[in-house]
Amino acid sequence: MRTFLKILGGLVVLGGATAGLVFWLTSGMTDTANAFFEKIRSGDNKGAYELTSTGFQSATALPAFDTFVAKNKLKETTSQSWSNRKIEGAGDAAIGTLVGSIQDAKGGSVPARMQLTKRNGKWVVHFIRINTGGATSTTAAKVPDQAKLISLVHKANTQFTSAVEAKSFKGFHAFISDRWRKQISEEKLAKAFEAFIKRDAKFGNFAKLTPALNGPAKIDNNGVLRVTGSYDTKPMRIEFRQSYIQENDAWKLFGFGFDMKKAQ
Repeated sequence: MRTFLKILGGLVVLGGATAGLVFWLTSGMTDTANAFFEKIRSGDNKGAYELTSTGFQSATALPAFDTFVAKNKLKETTSQSWSNRKIEGAGDAAIGTLVGSIQDAKGGSVPARMQLTKRNGKWVVHFIRINTGGATSTTAAKVPDQAKLISLVHKANTQFTSAVEAKSFKGFHAFISDRWRKQISEEKLAKAFEAFIKRDAKFGNFAKLTPALNGPAKIDNNGVLRVTGSYDTKPMRIEFRQSYIQENDAWKLFGFGFDMKKAQ
């Protein structure tokens, strides 16, 4: 039995025929990105920092941000351009991505990637990646330590198994991140995992189990924390895949996969 709920769906506007629509939809996003760099160039790092998300600020304090700016000589840049613009989701659940380059006074340029999210209806910077001379510099959230990761994923799995046994996803729907909850209803969430409900799956003393993680967790280019692991249970072995984003200084569930296989 395998179920994995796809995340990060929604609107992706690409293609020459829709270029005008692309630029209209993403104009607010590029305005924020451009204002961010203009403040840095004017020496107002604090002003640029105020244009970042809560998750960004939780992972990167202002002194660390100052170091990032200095290390990458962002004050010495002259302009930035964005060759690829993308929006996924809608409203305050939207995630925007800008890919392009940053130019300096000597005519050079370096590749750059930014992720933006919404705060009170306005775009804010959530993630920055800059490649300079073959090296990559980022400002991003940090992967939690092993003990916190295990606690994080086990709590989500326990919420899920409880929802299956109760045949109600009301609690699980309330548990997931605000952004994911705005993209999916309780009914659609239950529909995605109805195979478990139809089989009347029971998990016994699941809350007392301890998961094993499949190697180090990773944060991808979109700032999404991805974790995989398993429970060495019999006769059915449980495997899981989870994704998290930062909301209000905490990692919140943004994608969930759960699989039961016959133990070897």
